Amino acid sequence: MAIKKLSTILLLLLGVVSVQAADYGINFCGFSVTDSNKDDLCAMLRSYGISVNPSSTASYNSSTKTLNVRPLGDVNHNRYVEKTDVTALAQMIIGSCDDTVKPYAPEDVNGDGRLDITDLAALIKLLKEQ
Repeated sequence: MAIKKLSTILLLLLGVVSVQAADYGINFCGFSVTDSNKDDLCAMLRSYGISVNPSSTASYNSSTKTLNVRPLGDVNHNRYVEKTDVTALAQMIIGSCDDTVKPYAPEDVNGDGRLDITDLAALIKLLKEQ
């Protein structure tokens, strides 16, 4: 057994055998999801030169076999950007005492780190473009 392990290590060092990342058998935007990219699929897309809004997030949980995608403007967290997000954002703005938001929060549609009427205008524009 020890000889087999030693020979495998030797083959790895010589570059004869390669170890590949686990492939989960699913694709995200045409690219394979592996254990090396599953935690930040948007970063993987950016590495291939694909433009991804910094507020959007995507990851794959291999334990639960769940793909988690959160697009920019998904204020109510239902994975869709729709008219109900406009209502939810307006309610957040009206009721908000602290207008700062976490960096890259989907509510911060214009990406300025603040939650205000300009985010609402940007969300309405985004919906019209769909």
